[in-house]
Amino acid sequence: MDGYFKVFIVIIIVVLYGCSSHLQRAEKKAKSAGFHFELLATSGFQLVSVYRVSPEIKFTQVYIEGDGLAWLDRYRLSANPTPRDDMVLELALSDPTPNVIYIARPCQYTPVELNPLCTAKYWSSHRFSPEVVSSISQALDLLKIKFPNLQFHLIGYSGGGAVAALLAASRSDILALTTLAGNLDHDAVNTHHQVDQMPESLNAIDIAKKLKKLPQRHFIGINDEVVPKFIAKRFLARMGDSACSVLVPVNVTHHQGWPEVWRQQLHNHWRCSPFSHDLGDLS
Repeated sequence: MDGYFKVFIVIIIVVLYGCSSHLQRAEKKAKSAGFHFELLATSGFQLVSVYRVSPEIKFTQVYIEGDGLAWLDRYRLSANPTPRDDMVLELALSDPTPNVIYIARPCQYTPVELNPLCTAKYWSSHRFSPEVVSSISQALDLLKIKFPNLQFHLIGYSGGGAVAALLAASRSDILALTTLAGNLDHDAVNTHHQVDQMPESLNAIDIAKKLKKLPQRHFIGINDEVVPKFIAKRFLARMGDSACSVLVPVNVTHHQGWPEVWRQQLHNHWRCSPFSHDLGDLS
């Protein structure tokens, strides 16, 4: 028994050290790029946020992290959902737009002592639950206490695209929505992969019609085997006729190629010129 107990203690130490080092890594990257790093205390979770904001400028790019390392494989959940590669964080840090915010999902980058409510359900069955979406919405509210005039262009990768869409349907300060490989219908994605459904999670496609008037771009990976191409098409079909919605196929997989695509697409003009004044360079 002593041997098993020692192994257990070693595992706990490794997990705690790993979470702490994730937090330090994110903070170091943020500060090296000239961004502020802050833990935002919402009602359920402390969320990692990184931002560079000029208060006199309203338009703000908000990057919402993906699901991270939620699963080790098809059958085993990860003990820590922090992304392995920091891709979305680095997209934010390399964005030249004057106002940029990055928000991690609950339980990412933080050690358990900072987020005692974190259990694996929040990166599996409850990953898009009302409390998760509310937590990220509260994070935006906390930032608006510091910078009251901000209006947001939400940019979500993978599961972060679902969160971004759900936020856009519930807030009045959203100027536009962009998803990168966005999981906009988790029921259909899970059916496609023959894995368990997530009835405790909100599904973005259910609020699609509420976004008809919102300018939006949905980038889909031609070679994406995680979120199939038809998911964004289903979302737009459910939404119906829209003033400004664009589907953009790009030659990437789910995990590879997005930084290059985003550098090329970041300041491309959208086809709906009536929104050009509000959206600045991203119109």
